[in-house]
Amino acid sequence: MAARVGALALLIAYLTQPDGNPPFARFICSPVPPSVRVHLVQNNDWLGVNPEPVCYLGFTASPEDMASVIATARFERVTNGSIPVPAGPNGWRPADQLGPGARGYSRVHAPPVPRIRLYIGNNRRWSEYLWVDETGTNAYFLLWGI
Repeated sequence: MAARVGALALLIAYLTQPDGNPPFARFICSPVPPSVRVHLVQNNDWLGVNPEPVCYLGFTASPEDMASVIATARFERVTNGSIPVPAGPNGWRPADQLGPGARGYSRVHAPPVPRIRLYIGNNRRWSEYLWVDETGTNAYFLLWGI
């Protein structure tokens, strides 16, 4: 009986433990590589219909997983000067504050051709930016719909 109670307690603890990676899967790519650890999320588009969405997401990953994320998510290399640099929340590191070895990436989301004429949330366009600092293990993601 005690073993069952202990196993049940472990299961409940595991299921209720907060997981910071769902925002990563939603905004960047899924499945989430094993070394990814999200340390910062601020989002103004919880329902997915904000006409001007903005999301800040900071995370760490191993260099191998970082390369995998960039390839899987289909980010394209850009110059750091082409990335917007809003102030962001506490803990945010804008692209212009990264060292000379930092790398910048971007991708653009355009609305699909609607098959059903429900326009709520369907006519939005936004850009996404990812920059990786000089260590190759810290990254900052910005969804910029303004």
